[in-house]
Amino acid sequence: MTEIVNAPLQPLRSLPGLLLTLGLLIGCSAPLRVIEDPTDLRVVGERPPGTPLATDDDSALPKLPPTLQSARQRLLGIAALVANYSLVERRVPELLQHATQALREESGSSTAPEPQRGDRVTSQLDAALTARWKAGRWTSEDDLVATGARGMLAGLPTGTTYFRRQEAILHALRVPEEMFGVRLGMAVPYPVILSVEEGSSAALAFISPGEEVTDISGQPTSGKSLGELYEQLALEREDVTLGLRSGPEYNRRVVLRRSSLALKSALQCRLLDRKVLYLKPGQIGPGSAGQAREAAVSAGDMAARVILDLRESTGGYLDSGVALVDQFLERGRIVEMRMRDKVIRWNARPGDPLERSATVVLVGSRTEETAIMVAAVLQSLKRVTTLGDPTTEDTHVTTWFWLKGGGALRLTVAEVMLGSSPLPRVVPDPLPPRAPLSEQAIDDTPCPGSGESGAVASDPLVARAVRFLAEPSTAR
Repeated sequence: MTEIVNAPLQPLRSLPGLLLTLGLLIGCSAPLRVIEDPTDLRVVGERPPGTPLATDDDSALPKLPPTLQSARQRLLGIAALVANYSLVERRVPELLQHATQALREESGSSTAPEPQRGDRVTSQLDAALTARWKAGRWTSEDDLVATGARGMLAGLPTGTTYFRRQEAILHALRVPEEMFGVRLGMAVPYPVILSVEEGSSAALAFISPGEEVTDISGQPTSGKSLGELYEQLALEREDVTLGLRSGPEYNRRVVLRRSSLALKSALQCRLLDRKVLYLKPGQIGPGSAGQAREAAVSAGDMAARVILDLRESTGGYLDSGVALVDQFLERGRIVEMRMRDKVIRWNARPGDPLERSATVVLVGSRTEETAIMVAAVLQSLKRVTTLGDPTTEDTHVTTWFWLKGGGALRLTVAEVMLGSSPLPRVVPDPLPPRAPLSEQAIDDTPCPGSGESGAVASDPLVARAVRFLAEPSTAR
């Protein structure tokens, strides 16, 4: 499941030297730290502000053409990020050896490099870069980096991938409307604008990809997680002022107008037969749990029966998914996230209007990432009845890094667990056969204040869920 997302063009301020990087990794074997109910959770993979990525000492290495020097530096940076933040521990020399082998194979030489230590590993990488560069008439720096990066990532968990810039834009999560149409990516020292949706508030303010965000309405952005930044954008009720920087000497301020947001909700809401509340989140973001709560309060007694439709949910943020699950639980452990050096656990908090509702969750093959977690937790705790088709398995949390020279690294940084077990695949509950019910039409109206949205009662699975919830034995 993607944790950030929600990642294109921002140079890392400095890239790691081999020896200093190895020194940073000594603490990787420390005992696990357990964090209960985090209130200030940083996005996994984000280093504390001010932590340097030391540059490589070029004086000890042979001089290369500028293209190859830049490619080497970029590969060293990717290796350091993977070594520091991957769920699976890998040392920088090992990662560089895999990158070297991939470059050798593409240059026509399959000879494996001899295991080396210290700066000799970097020297072998230089030789492989040179051979690959000479072998390909039109080889570019981006080609070299993509080959080496994909080589070093080949042995890591599924979901860890290197994307060129345009690939990253296509694969990254969509931006919720409530974020003014701007997607942010992690960078040092400030987050960077990755993309701007056409026609959005950000586009109307002439914001461009590549600009750094130095503050949001006067609040500094350095050291904050992407989750915190997106939450600030989503929950700010007034217009938002962004401090932007596109170079050391070019700073400007722009205003994002709340009034220019399209009247769209991140959560589709319907009232079915005046007795069932239907909720359908798309991407699960900072506003999803709050919108579900507001819908339940507005629906009153009709919120005693709920359909949560996750069949087309495209995932989202893990902490936002946890908050959505919490709406349906009164107490107990929700889920935990296991990283290489710590475990973070979330517990349910009482006081939400959907905690005692009779709930049906709809799932299918298009249920993705965070939405799978939501359904799996609710089903495992026997809190809901699940209908639809089985989901895929998705137990990993990924974070996007935007890298120097273009491209993005989607890195697997954690695994979601239910107790001591990995997150299971969601398989719908078997329902006992019942006598056919009359196929009478189901009243289908939008929730108050939600605006018109597409009717859903004609969907056979939704109709089946409505009739299941209408049975006296279903009421809680």
